Amino acid sequence: MQHDDVEVRLDRQREGTAPLIDGRIDDRHEAPLGALLKQLTGDTAELLRQELELAKSELRETGTRLVRDATKVGVATGLAMMGGLALTTSLIVGLGVALNGNYWLSALIVGVVAFGVGYAMVKSAMRDLTAPGLAPKETIASLKADQHWAKGEMRDLKHELTDETVPPHVRR
Repeated sequence: MQHDDVEVRLDRQREGTAPLIDGRIDDRHEAPLGALLKQLTGDTAELLRQELELAKSELRETGTRLVRDATKVGVATGLAMMGGLALTTSLIVGLGVALNGNYWLSALIVGVVAFGVGYAMVKSAMRDLTAPGLAPKETIASLKADQHWAKGEMRDLKHELTDETVPPHVRR
């Protein structure tokens, strides 16, 4: 790009040929490089702010779900323990009588049943806790898309800066 071409672009900018819309240059091909870089920097900063807000939102959602699921695990475990204790005291006596005074055998049977019920409840709650995953999936997908967009913008800018043989109105 020649020095005269830069002056012509700056003069056009001053005359308002490339209008500004909300502080942004409407015609990228007529804008000076500094304005384009400033606009790119502003857009990138805004994009990062939005991504940060999305990540915060997803982490709040994940935290709420974790608290709910952890509470379920705690309640299930407590109920399983209380159930095991209550069953132990009542069923040991009942089965001990039915087994002709073999209270040790009745205690074993009651303990295995209580443990099995509690184990099933804890396993179910743990499956609920780990099923959806903890990664902020929407944020990760959005950041990948942003990265792809930024690479494309940089590639286009590099191409425009290195391709001096094509007239400015033809560049894209």
